[in-house]
Amino acid sequence: MAKQYLPGIPTTQVHADIKGGDPGFTERRSQLVVLTGPEAGRVVDVQRTPFVVGKGEECDLVLTEPTVSRTHFSIESEQGAFVIRDLTSTNGTWIDQFRIKEAWLRPGTVLRAGQAQLRFEPVFKAMDIQPAAVDRFGSLVGSSVRMRQLFTLLARVAQTEATVVIFGETGTGKSAVAQAIHAASPRKNGPFITVDCGAIAENLIESELFGHEKGAFTGAERMRQGALERAQGGTLFIDELVDLRLDLQPRLLRVLEEREVRRVGGNAAIKLDVRIIAASRFDLWREVQEKRFREDLYFRLAVFTLPLPALRERSEDIPLLASAFARSQKGGERLLARFTPAVVDQLMRHPFPGNVRELRNVIERALHLDTDPTDMLGPAGGLLSSSSSSSLSSSSSLSTPAAALPTVTPLVAPPRPGTSTPMAPMPVSLGAPDDHHVSLSADCSLPFKDAKEQLLDGFEAAYFRRLFADSAGNVSAIARAAGIDRKHLYTLMKKHNLDVRDSGRKGVGDE
Repeated sequence: MAKQYLPGIPTTQVHADIKGGDPGFTERRSQLVVLTGPEAGRVVDVQRTPFVVGKGEECDLVLTEPTVSRTHFSIESEQGAFVIRDLTSTNGTWIDQFRIKEAWLRPGTVLRAGQAQLRFEPVFKAMDIQPAAVDRFGSLVGSSVRMRQLFTLLARVAQTEATVVIFGETGTGKSAVAQAIHAASPRKNGPFITVDCGAIAENLIESELFGHEKGAFTGAERMRQGALERAQGGTLFIDELVDLRLDLQPRLLRVLEEREVRRVGGNAAIKLDVRIIAASRFDLWREVQEKRFREDLYFRLAVFTLPLPALRERSEDIPLLASAFARSQKGGERLLARFTPAVVDQLMRHPFPGNVRELRNVIERALHLDTDPTDMLGPAGGLLSSSSSSSLSSSSSLSTPAAALPTVTPLVAPPRPGTSTPMAPMPVSLGAPDDHHVSLSADCSLPFKDAKEQLLDGFEAAYFRRLFADSAGNVSAIARAAGIDRKHLYTLMKKHNLDVRDSGRKGVGDE
């Protein structure tokens, strides 16, 4: 019998034993809370499956309510999700007004066995991880306690089929962690497929994930397998899951639970054997709380959550990483001689807003230009130092009168709501108050996607701050000048910390 999908699930109360506000490495477990009957208020962890509920003494949870059968229902774990099955009970197992034989359990589900009501809830358990004795796991390198704890956990997680959510700043190595899990798993001989939701146009992401049939839409000239199909027998890594459209999230949830996919424009169900690893530059649980990400999809994915520390939080790893990057390049051994104590100390004191990716770029540039790595530090990678820019400005073909040069001030893109880490400074020139032009500078030391994201954030902030100043904060006037609706305007202005009422904004579940 097909498992049912039931509406009306209430907002979930999440329980956690996390201390100090730092989630660290967490494992998702589940519990049953008895709401009515003689055992009302009792809370039992669903530690093993099948977990049987009934009035018999052999059950994992014993309910003495007279309408409960001896063995009433069971809960079993299947591929990271939980399924409830009625055990031919006399008075039935119910979810809402539906009597069920088998159904997926989602966080917050209230179920009924006879007249006894229970609620199924998620629990996040902080994991006490002993640091590994080694400083490497696959291609990952690190001697800090946090990284060696990660290596211990990765060795365990890799051997399971559990879904994993990785989050961390851009450049912290989320993709490398996903590949390391795959390479150490029983699926290592299968494909490793990556879908980056932040780098694919919104109108193409559905086809990229699920595939499409010929003629499914304008331009679909032939059948195309989606990433889920191409990852059969292996691992699908969904990067920047936070950017997946809200209307596609329920479909992904259905695919994960049913383990089958239908191509866009197709009716045939294709069975899947795929492990899912997801990553986000933002903490997805905060996104759920802000109603920007679906709660049910989050709980389906977050069997394990792996937060990756920024490089500035583990600066003791920088010498080891720098040496590893140098050795991985042809002729890199000659760069190792330049790693003097003074150079290493300066590298360790650099904030590295681009994290491990920025450090790798610094090492590669230093090798290609045959110079010290410290010469490559900075937003422009050291390629446009004050002396070089002076020589450029003195050139007869490129000289510009000093009075014509705009004043460049660093504009720091605001953090995502619910986070505290801003993006790296963006050089921005706003010009004079009566000048409606904005000049931006792209950081070409970053990968294309990151440089574009930083540039667009800087443009949005400068554009709306100028309109805000010109319109004296009049939201209607700003919306007319920008040619956008007020709801979108409220979202953008809040994003860039402009003081307006946050009304008219809608999220998950709003009409």
